[in-house]
Amino acid sequence: MNILEVKNLTKVYGEKEGNQHTALNNLSFTMEKGEFVAIMGASGSGKSTLLNAVSTLDVPTSGEIKIGGKSIANLSGRKLSDFRAKEIGFIFQEFNLLENLTVRENIALPLSLQNVKAANIKEAVDRVALILDIADLLDKYPEQLSGGQKQRTAAARALVHNPAIILGDEPTGALDSKNAHSMLDAMTEMNVNQGVSILMVTHDAMSASYANRLLLIKDGQVYKELNKGQNESNETFYQDILNVVAQLGQD
Repeated sequence: MNILEVKNLTKVYGEKEGNQHTALNNLSFTMEKGEFVAIMGASGSGKSTLLNAVSTLDVPTSGEIKIGGKSIANLSGRKLSDFRAKEIGFIFQEFNLLENLTVRENIALPLSLQNVKAANIKEAVDRVALILDIADLLDKYPEQLSGGQKQRTAAARALVHNPAIILGDEPTGALDSKNAHSMLDAMTEMNVNQGVSILMVTHDAMSASYANRLLLIKDGQVYKELNKGQNESNETFYQDILNVVAQLGQD
């Protein structure tokens, strides 16, 4: 089953009579339920525009996006907001935690905004906190956390409402190497053991090597696709990615 379908997606910025920039150019790909897909590309390649379109934060000029079989183009206003809140989880580079809320309260936000019962919220928060190894941090505030702990809290918040897909926007960009590996291990755990579908934009080949599949974006199109072999290690996939990135720079 496809959790995400992107078909003939085009995004043009600027007025018809003025200077226009085509950020996405008839781009298409699908993503199966339970996949971990990374997107890489040079600055200006269209990868961030693609993520914004999939997340419903930006409206494409043409083309179609389906999440869980539902076309997001048919949604607007409150229906679109509700869909985004229920079906999509976000992990940002900057964490975006509310400093005046505890870790528990930050994680609970998606469910609180949906008016879920308090007992159900507690159960859901406790569950994801165990998965991401932050159960002992629930009563702390963000200022008391390390960068890696903040990012795990952000990941728990993205996962707590069982979204159809989690979107990661450079989720390790603000972390040192040790915390980046720890965060990627946690995302892999979510993907492999919880069956969570993850689409991650990154500029980092090491981060991308944790995914099952890589889409390299160039000039608003899928330039190349790499699949990790069933028994292929992250290290070997990392070298494959570096080779293709080097080729991309030469073309």
